[in-house]
Amino acid sequence: MPNGTKWPVSDYVSAALIPIASETLSKVVGVPLTRGVESGLGSWEAVGLRLESGALVELIRYEIKEAPSGFEVRVAGDSDVSVTLHQVLALLNIAPESLVWVSPCIRA
Repeated sequence: MPNGTKWPVSDYVSAALIPIASETLSKVVGVPLTRGVESGLGSWEAVGLRLESGALVELIRYEIKEAPSGFEVRVAGDSDVSVTLHQVLALLNIAPESLVWVSPCIRA
């Protein structure tokens, strides 16, 4: 999605936390990450993607110092969360067993 595009859906599901460096994520998706500051949460960096399937995802990382750390995968609420997460992992070449955290709503 073009930089600055407003999130086109009203809800999302936090699917997982993925261990990937900002530079690697930007290189793989082919666009620079958007950065900003959110009141109460601090600095963040993110990218929104429309996958080949049409599913919308946002990968966002808050620069808080608390563990665990990684990019949160947010899946648009109208998508199949498990299928979409697996598509994101395939795109980024990340093994499911390397995820920092996985939502209980995810099917294996």
